[in-house]
Amino acid sequence: MYRSDGVKLGIELTKIMRDPNSAFWARVLNREEQAEPLESALNLQELIYDKDKKLSKPNWQFPDKTILLLQLMDSPIDHVVSLLDNEIIKEINETGFLEIWIGDYSILEAYGTIQLYCIKPKKLQGLHDHINTGKKPFG
Repeated sequence: MYRSDGVKLGIELTKIMRDPNSAFWARVLNREEQAEPLESALNLQELIYDKDKKLSKPNWQFPDKTILLLQLMDSPIDHVVSLLDNEIIKEINETGFLEIWIGDYSILEAYGTIQLYCIKPKKLQGLHDHINTGKKPFG
């Protein structure tokens, strides 16, 4: 992918979700449609650190120009990021990724839009709503 300024970037897209078997039984036995936000926050941290380790391997094409995009599938983004304190955010910012973004797919409906949360870079940090959040993208 090329950025608007012509810089070539790598994109790493990864889902953060419960294993399907656990999610199935949680729905059937406990009527739990979503994961606990703490569980998702821990999975998010672990995944970022695992991906950061892989980033330093020789087969990675753009190790210092890779954007990590995380798809949050089982918990609302605002609940999960509220559990990421300043120390955790600081640690995550020390990883080798150029940028780290989380997309909230937990409440995605057909033709809907997602909310994005930026962890890195610091100047973009925070929740970003799409201009059409909650609306159909056309007519």
